[in-house]
Amino acid sequence: MAIVHEIQLDGYCARFSGVGARLQLGTYGSYGIEQLHIELGENWQGLVVYANFVTADGTTPVLVPESGLVDVPPEATAKPGTGSIVLDGAADGVRLYSVDIPYLMLRHSALTGEAPAPTPWNPNWKKWRNKSARFRPSSWIWPPRR
Repeated sequence: MAIVHEIQLDGYCARFSGVGARLQLGTYGSYGIEQLHIELGENWQGLVVYANFVTADGTTPVLVPESGLVDVPPEATAKPGTGSIVLDGAADGVRLYSVDIPYLMLRHSALTGEAPAPTPWNPNWKKWRNKSARFRPSSWIWPPRR
């Protein structure tokens, strides 16, 4: 269940779709959902490329594999606000940096304690649960025992 953001590199420039000229990488503290698909332009071919996630707390580099699919690291989404991604490519005698790709982490209300267990949406779920308690796993066997 990934959300994939497309980024196309052409020389120093990066093209992407975002809100207000920024990628939107979800709500802060969320992780394991967002991915980048980085399409390397002609100047980037043959380079070892890293996606560097830059926040106020530092930089987290992630190697861009041949597939171009990069998981956004938890460090990049840990706090609300903004950050940037800088792509960095290197080979023998060559170094190439992209312009900043700004991103936004959306806020959510502060939660206290542990996250509550999800409750069923149906208001009659307790009645159903109580009625279904009379069923035993043996009643699930087919054909029924006699």
